[in-house]
Amino acid sequence: MHQLSYPEDTNRQEAESMYALLLRDLLIEIESNKEEMVTFCRQKCANDTIQLRYIQDFENTYAPSQTINWYTRDTFLYRLLNKALRDQDIGTLYSLRYFIKDLHLQLHNEYISQQQSETITTVYRGQLMSDEEFDKRIRCNVGGLFSVYSFLSTTFNKRLAILYAGNHNRNDTSSEQSVLFHIDLNKPITKFPYANISTLSAFEAEDEILFTMGAVFRIVSIKKRDKDCCWNVYLQLTNEEDKELRTLTGYIRKEIKQQNPLFTLINLVRHMANYEQAEKFCQLLLKDPSFISEFSSVCNIKNVLGCIYSDMGQHAKATEWLEKLINDISVHSSPVYYIIVAHAYNHLAVAYLHQNERDKALECFRTALDIVSNSTNPDKMGIATLYSNIGAVYIEQKRISEALEMFEKSLEIHSRLVPSNHPSLASLHNSIAAAYSSQDDYDDALEHYDKARQIQCSSLQSHHPDIAAAYYNIATVLLKKDDLLKALEMYNKSLEMRLKILPPDHLDIAASYTAVSLIEQIRGNYNEALKGFNQAHQIRVNDFKNYHVDIDVIYKNLAEAFRVEGGSFAILKQPSKLMEEALIQVKKAQDMLTAYQKVNFPKIMPDLMGIDLIKKQIEATKK
Repeated sequence: MHQLSYPEDTNRQEAESMYALLLRDLLIEIESNKEEMVTFCRQKCANDTIQLRYIQDFENTYAPSQTINWYTRDTFLYRLLNKALRDQDIGTLYSLRYFIKDLHLQLHNEYISQQQSETITTVYRGQLMSDEEFDKRIRCNVGGLFSVYSFLSTTFNKRLAILYAGNHNRNDTSSEQSVLFHIDLNKPITKFPYANISTLSAFEAEDEILFTMGAVFRIVSIKKRDKDCCWNVYLQLTNEEDKELRTLTGYIRKEIKQQNPLFTLINLVRHMANYEQAEKFCQLLLKDPSFISEFSSVCNIKNVLGCIYSDMGQHAKATEWLEKLINDISVHSSPVYYIIVAHAYNHLAVAYLHQNERDKALECFRTALDIVSNSTNPDKMGIATLYSNIGAVYIEQKRISEALEMFEKSLEIHSRLVPSNHPSLASLHNSIAAAYSSQDDYDDALEHYDKARQIQCSSLQSHHPDIAAAYYNIATVLLKKDDLLKALEMYNKSLEMRLKILPPDHLDIAASYTAVSLIEQIRGNYNEALKGFNQAHQIRVNDFKNYHVDIDVIYKNLAEAFRVEGGSFAILKQPSKLMEEALIQVKKAQDMLTAYQKVNFPKIMPDLMGIDLIKKQIEATKK
């Protein structure tokens, strides 16, 4: 048996359960109506005449007392809802919130009623799980939490559950495991209501017990039966949480809270790094007459939108949006707008920094700090964030001691105000690590990067881009320490995650491709390097304003890789287009650097000299 290790996954399960519960509660809270949901369902099923008939029937006859019956029928509702829960499609869940609320409430009412009349002690669920999911969520997580994002169907009938566990006699090469869950319900847990729905279900014979979405279980033990190769997993429904997680949940609940529940949902979705959906919800609010009647509400949501564009890597759009917002607010002198302006300046500075406009970024950060510090009731967390952000600019300006001073100020405030596993502390440790790394203090840098990673793995969802960034940062320090293989492993892990969770043209993906390709080039794998550099180039070429960030590196290394590959053909006296391609890349690098030298000539002089040397080597090889 091979040994597997997932040191971060037990905590991550708890983080997943936290976000699922916060989302469920908000979906239930936000106002909804049947007409809105029916319109959405018709759009989703526009080409399915059978489902359209079901939708018509639902519109004409549905009552909240029939929710469970509708859920258990094989219709548009079951399909749309469970697919959305499986894919964590928050947009669809929002559109189905009318039904989700009714289903949760009917389960809650049945739970209260049945607690007085019947005792449910153990229920079962059989299913197939992929090896990877089983190892991460079950085998390496005994004693930890097992959270279920969806509504969970179970049964009294153990034999029926075993059938759902699938083929137990699969061969050794199978990539799936048969799993039979034994769920102990001896403790009453009102937080996650469940009910015997046999008399309400469309399938009475299945003896079904249905749990509301977001239920959390403690994994008590696991045992594999040799005779049928089925894993028996013993769970206990629980409302127990890690103390740190409970503190974090309460803090985030307050942190995201807004008067408008949809605005609260936007803040939660941003925490979950679902930026595209957050943008859609913002646009929805901006069409709500009651919301936009208040100028301050409009300013707040536009502020968040600007921040979202930066989160999505659309820094030029964020800059344009936030500059206009600040200009719009400037005509209002009321103190109520001061904090909104401070937030706008902070977000604008972040966008400037991503575009390498450091002086503008520093000016905006200082303006924001001045506004917040001089307000009647200074926002201490806002001040801490601005200290950290100013420190980030100082790193870019090579003012490392001043940067560390800012980070220490920020850390002192953070330590007093936020839970020890709050994501903002991870960001701060990342900044401190970057400062140490720039001083070639790689051991201290790795220590802080790893602290950041541990916090992120315990407080963020597994698909959050900050976790991908954590692996990228660690890889960069390992590369500086000449640990090529470990750095390559971390860079590839970061790239794999970013490809899954970021838009295909995101600059972070280009950065990952470039980093992986640089190591492949150092290792002599020029063909692999060429593939990666070309992928990075395709993304960067559409971002001309930021060419100077790493496009010169891409062109130079493309040229070098082509030169080496082409040289091998030249030795064999075979003609090669690779040499011509190398010269093309050199010319592109020269043109780009020549254009950039007008604003930063001293910085790019070594690059120009390096490009010229590569050009001479290529021409010599061609001869």
